[in-house]
This record gives sequence, C-alpha cells and structure tokens, in this order.
Amino acid sequence: MNAQGTKSNGGEQDFNEFWNNFQPFPFKWANRFINQSRYLLLTVAIVYLLLAFMTFFPAIGGLKTMVLISFPSFNIIFIGWIAVIMLTVRWRHKIPVIFQWLWENERLGAKNAELKNEYKLFLQEYQSELLSKKNSLFISVSLVILFFVLAVALKVPQFLYFVFSPIGGSLFFVILLIALFWIFLIGLVGWLIVSTSIYIGKLTQRFSIQIQPSHPDGCGGLKPLGDFCFSAVTPLIVGGLFLTLIPVLRLDDLDLVMTLASTFALFLVAAPLTLLTIYLAFWNIHSSMVEHKMMYADQIAGQIIFLEKEIFLNTSEAGELAKAKTAKEKLEILQSLHPDKVSYPVWPFKVTSTALLVFSPQILQTLIGIVTTVYSVFFK
Repeated sequence: MNAQGTKSNGGEQDFNEFWNNFQPFPFKWANRFINQSRYLLLTVAIVYLLLAFMTFFPAIGGLKTMVLISFPSFNIIFIGWIAVIMLTVRWRHKIPVIFQWLWENERLGAKNAELKNEYKLFLQEYQSELLSKKNSLFISVSLVILFFVLAVALKVPQFLYFVFSPIGGSLFFVILLIALFWIFLIGLVGWLIVSTSIYIGKLTQRFSIQIQPSHPDGCGGLKPLGDFCFSAVTPLIVGGLFLTLIPVLRLDDLDLVMTLASTFALFLVAAPLTLLTIYLAFWNIHSSMVEHKMMYADQIAGQIIFLEKEIFLNTSEAGELAKAKTAKEKLEILQSLHPDKVSYPVWPFKVTSTALLVFSPQILQTLIGIVTTVYSVFFK
C-alpha cells in the first residue's frame, strides 16, 4: 500500500511541476491578465470611471449629455463584461484540475509508466500548441482589424466625437483603444478555448477513455469532463445573452449603433466560437461512448443468442430440462444488463438538463427578440 502511494505521489509531483510552469498564452503580460482577474477588472474600472467623470462633470468637457444616465446600455455592457471576465478566469484555473483528474481517477486507463509517459507527451504537445504565437496572433489581430473596420464603416468615431464634443470625444477615443485591447485579449482567450477543446477531443484518439455505464453521475463517470467543457462556453453564452439584451431593450438613442455592434459581435464571435467549442470538445467523446455502447450491446447480444440456442436445444425431447432452466436464469440476468435498461450513457453530460437550459422560455424570448430587432433594422 505504501509503495503504491509512493508511486502515485511521484506521478502527481511530476504533473504538478508541469502545471506550475503551465502558460495558457505565449505572452507573459497576457498570462498575468488572465491568471488574475484584478488586472482585467482594473481596465474595466478605468473605463467606467472615465464615463462616470463625463456623467457627473459634463460641464468640464463641455458635454451636453450625461453619458451613463443618457445611455444606460453602457451599464449593461459593463455588467456583462465583468461577468464574462470572472467566468473566463474561473474556467482558466480549471484547466489543470480537469487534466489532473483524468490521470488521478484513471479515466485514461490503469496507471503505469507507459501511460504516464504518453500522457506527459500529450500535455507537452498541448502546451506547445498554446505557446505558438502564429494562431493566437492571427485570431486576435483579425478580430481587432474586423471591429476597427466595422467601427469606421459605421462612422462610430465621427459620431462619438460629434455627440460628445472635442474633449468628450477624445476620452471616447481612449476608451475605444482600451476596447480594442479587450478585443485582442478576446482573440487570445478564443484560441485558448478552441485549442483546449481540440485536445479534449484528441483524448479519445490517444487514450482508451474508461467509461463506467453504471456510474451514479449518469454520464459514464465523465461528468466532470462534461462540466469543464460547458464551463468553457459559459462565458460565451453569458456574453451572448448580454449582447442580445442591448438591441432588445432599446434603452437609448444609440439603439441602431448598439444593435449593429452587438449583432456583429454575437454572430461573428460568440455564436460561432460556442458551436465550435462544443463540437470540438464533445463530438469525439460522444463517438467513443457510442462505440463502447455498441461493443457492450454486441457482447450482450452474443451471449443472449448463445443462451437462447441452449434453451431451444434443451427443451426438445432429447434435451436436458435442468440445463434449459439454468440457461433461462442466465438469460434473465443478461436481459437486465441490456444497454437500454441500464441507460448506457453516450454523452459526458445529462442531455435532459442541458436541453431544459437551452430551450428555457427566457433564452427563447431573448433570441426571438434579437431576431425581430435585426429584421426591423435591416429589412424595414
């Protein structure tokens, strides 16, 4: 027992050393921002304080409007952004936990030196993928350019400068620069989510995922993995819901600008990234669980066919009735283990609870609202 504990602790120490040096981004400054939410929240506070200054001291900048009061949609944006930041940072800290859980709970197979080395190699490849600047920079810079072009095309800078006077317009340009910095970070986080989902999906290709059909979680013992994947898309879903609130509520005169901006953000970033993450993370795991279910069903079916033949042969005149009764008892036991009766899981989450969440009346009303608003903006 002590020897086994020593081996387990040794493996755990090796993986702890890896996770202590783990870097989700190829840039040190970005790692500081995402590892601790206070840096991101500080940038949010700076922008909000600038807007508050323009709200409570409009005369200093020659403003004719009180920004946060006249344009309450800004408050929704900040509340939503704070929620997204907190959820994203929380998910980032779950990355080491879920990969360690897979190893410690033997969801990749029985622990041995060969499996340990293969898993360490897998994690090193995952880390190398994250440290590659090419993909993360491409996504981040593309998002910045896209939103900058959209802002210019919608004449947002000229509009802000005209509405909020020269001094207020200058402050908004500072805010716009910070917003572009946030968009750059969104690109980095987007690549982190996508690459993590890719490697979660690769687990079934590299390892024999251990599925426990009768596990109490109803997910084959993989519910923590399913929860981790859903926590990755939670910031995207929450951000998407706040984006839909802006055009639906129509709180201020910036309704058209906010509707266009939120629509582009929702359908070009939040929705595609959410669908891509769910597909990359879940599909291979789902396929593996379906394959295991089919193998399990084939094994049960093979034994059932054998026992049915045994019963048929031994119920004839030349057969032995005792053997038929024994085969019948075995058949009843096997039928109780049929995949449909034991509810063999094929998803690492409970489909019913997820469906109830997705198709809840509140979410449906919000989605219908934004579709109606977008239709009224573009086609009427």
